[in-house]
Amino acid sequence: MIRAATAFLLIAATADPSLAQARKEKEDTAVAALSNPARLVTIGDHARASSDFMLALSFYERALGIDPGFVAALRASTEVSLAMRMPQALSYAERWVRATPKDGLAHLAVGAALVQQNRPTEAQKSFALAEAAGGPLAAIAMQRGLAFDLLGQSKNAQIAYADAMQRVPGDRSIIEHLALSLAIGGDNEAAMQLLQPEADLASGQASFERTLVLVHALGGRLDLARRIATANLSPQAASAAGDVLERITSLPTPAAKAAAVHLGILPDTARPPQVQAQAQVQAEVKAPEVVQASPPEPIVEQARVIESPPPRAEPAPAKPAAAKPAAGKPAPKAEPLPAGLPKLSPAQLRAAYIWLQLSSSPERGLVAGDLARFKRKAGAIGNYNAYVQSAAGTHRLLIGPFRSADDAQKVSRRLKAAGVDSYINRAPAGSSIAPL
Repeated sequence: MIRAATAFLLIAATADPSLAQARKEKEDTAVAALSNPARLVTIGDHARASSDFMLALSFYERALGIDPGFVAALRASTEVSLAMRMPQALSYAERWVRATPKDGLAHLAVGAALVQQNRPTEAQKSFALAEAAGGPLAAIAMQRGLAFDLLGQSKNAQIAYADAMQRVPGDRSIIEHLALSLAIGGDNEAAMQLLQPEADLASGQASFERTLVLVHALGGRLDLARRIATANLSPQAASAAGDVLERITSLPTPAAKAAAVHLGILPDTARPPQVQAQAQVQAEVKAPEVVQASPPEPIVEQARVIESPPPRAEPAPAKPAAAKPAAGKPAPKAEPLPAGLPKLSPAQLRAAYIWLQLSSSPERGLVAGDLARFKRKAGAIGNYNAYVQSAAGTHRLLIGPFRSADDAQKVSRRLKAAGVDSYINRAPAGSSIAPL
């Protein structure tokens, strides 16, 4: 009986070759789509529209793997990485500038990426280039104001925000930035007056509520700020704002307050001053590595326009030598990493946990390869269990889980130092998560 059925199927397949041909054509079409940079960008745009930025970025990067100078992929990669505040945003933006050196939007993106890295002086030069190249003036003024705030120049920041408001009247994002700048500069009453007319229209919107919380905190009304954060912000946003609220009034300068408000940067009081100095020197030495990340055969003249040095061997800077510990004193040890939770059973995985997400892929089979590649860069990943979160055809590589968001952030910082980007994934209860 089985032999007869098998023979029948073979005869049917032979008799109707159109079925096999149709299947082959479908497979060829799929392969062609994954070999076409424009098609890959389109697929990435669909993922981006669904707010799956990591999946979108994976398609943009595949497009750049085929054509490193494909402008649509460079622009999309820059925009997504800026939205996610990823450090490689600067690399993408600089590659975009090299591909289209007369594009003001590309120069603006370089400046925005520098602002996210708390490098406002360099950013101002990029904004000038963006303006000269015909970039969007309102967006340039907005980013220029943010850079002035990070420099501690609140008055100049407010002039820039006012310029942006004149160009785009009623833009709530500009209003929120101006209110924060006023509060950072000490004029909390003016900040509240600016926000008051927006209260009814924007009530419940996360960005406005966060701005209101921070303005109250900058004005010393911490109890009120905490109540609003608890009542109106998501648990994740309220938790992220917690450290800033606790310390914002004690920060010594407007620049420090702006860095806390806009970038979440707080002075590290847990380490002794000499260790902080060592970390600062290391950060200064490592910064050019981000700037130099570029496609093969960069154009040196264009690199100079955005102050990116050509990729050649450079002598070691003198600063690190000054940071060496004195003879007889041991070098400061790296902060020990927090332990993750033990391996969880399938039933336990149905609860809500805090994870670090390392990548996202449309194919589950690619996740194991991502894990192996990341482990080669950052051995610390091996200290944690790896899992896969699957939803709507997307497979996310997770490590953890962690006992708190603070623990996850500590591990994320260590991974970033090794060249592996990650961000917190607060998977809700009932998520489809399985060991890798």
